[in-house]
Amino acid sequence: MSNTVGHVAPKILTKRQIGWLVLILAMIAGIALLANGPFLNFFANSTSADEDIADFMKPLPVNVAEIEFVDSITQSRSFTGTIRARRRSDLGFELPGTIKSIHVDEGDSVSEGQVLAELDTETLQARQRATAARLAQSISVMDELNAGPRLEKIKAAQATKDAAMFHYQSTAANLKRRKRLFEEGAISDEEYDQARFAEQTAQANLLSAQEQLRELEAGTRKEQLAGQGSAVKQLEAASREIEVAIAKSRLVAPFAGMVTRRYLDPGSIAPSSVSVIRLVEQGHLEAWIGLPVSLATDLKLGTRHQILIDGERHVGVASAKILELDPATRTQTVLFELEAEASNNVVSGQLCEIQISSTVNSSGFWIPTSALANGIRGLWTVLVIVPDPSGKGFRVEKRDIDIIKTDSNRVLATGTIENGDRIIVNGIHRVGEGQWVLPSDE
Repeated sequence: MSNTVGHVAPKILTKRQIGWLVLILAMIAGIALLANGPFLNFFANSTSADEDIADFMKPLPVNVAEIEFVDSITQSRSFTGTIRARRRSDLGFELPGTIKSIHVDEGDSVSEGQVLAELDTETLQARQRATAARLAQSISVMDELNAGPRLEKIKAAQATKDAAMFHYQSTAANLKRRKRLFEEGAISDEEYDQARFAEQTAQANLLSAQEQLRELEAGTRKEQLAGQGSAVKQLEAASREIEVAIAKSRLVAPFAGMVTRRYLDPGSIAPSSVSVIRLVEQGHLEAWIGLPVSLATDLKLGTRHQILIDGERHVGVASAKILELDPATRTQTVLFELEAEASNNVVSGQLCEIQISSTVNSSGFWIPTSALANGIRGLWTVLVIVPDPSGKGFRVEKRDIDIIKTDSNRVLATGTIENGDRIIVNGIHRVGEGQWVLPSDE
């Protein structure tokens, strides 16, 4: 029997077969690795698996809040305005003239009553001197009239009157003799007429002397005094007018403040009522804020409010209301006077903001925005917990709501919710309708 009977020569694997063999060995190694991992440990440790199942069956703790019905709400609204100095004036001369000097510059602080600028007053001063001279002369005449005639003048008038009396008596006696002679035919008609005319002239001179004496003894007439008094007053008024014009040629600060603009320089012709300097009061700032008429009406003067200026809060006291609407914003402007220390870091022209709370008749339930979920047909939903029939824990129910008003991190809503309902306020993404839950505070 041959030695080769029953001997099988070894079979050589092809490359494809070798590749499949390597793949099978790799799969076996992977299964072995999984067998040593958590999947095998889960089945190897039955106690741990039971605990995981028990934890899964426990009610999920959730944060809830009880909602309460309100029939009115208090809302806070913000309004913006502008900071202004309480007093700000563009100062100019009342009368035209040439600017002689300006004593301040932009940025200078001035006190009340300080002279800021002056006009050239040489012409006015010359008029003032001439008027003063005429006034002095008129007053002298007035004093003389008030004093009346001097005694020497009265005595002279008395002597004139006595002389006129003696002359009249002489001519009267002469006429009497001439008349008798004329009747006897001793003298002619011409001689008699001369005697008669002389007597009449002497009588007239006597009457004139008597009137002059009586006038001097009576003093100055009222009409003379009144006329001269009017002349004195007229000159006094002219002098006062020039004094006022000279005073108005000096531009004086009406209040303490800072010069923020200088429009003209010395040598310039300043027409009347043209601004020369802008003066802004320091230390007294006001917030001018436009409010709806309803809010402005309810706002009481004297109340204190928080004014937000450039991120900082300042106290402002409601001081006045402008009794007309702003034509652009249709609001009523309310003035809030800032406390004095605000002027340390607040300047005129800055923007400001105020928040005012008001009560509105609007009913519903306040719900945190974290409790809201999108619903259908434009509605929103909240998750309400209701007692489980088993008496153990609570179940989750979905309720539709309609939002009335949004206020920061909460909304006012109505819908299929009731007073006293407990809603889940956060973590609603991990809770589903019908799920078994337990409030975290329980």
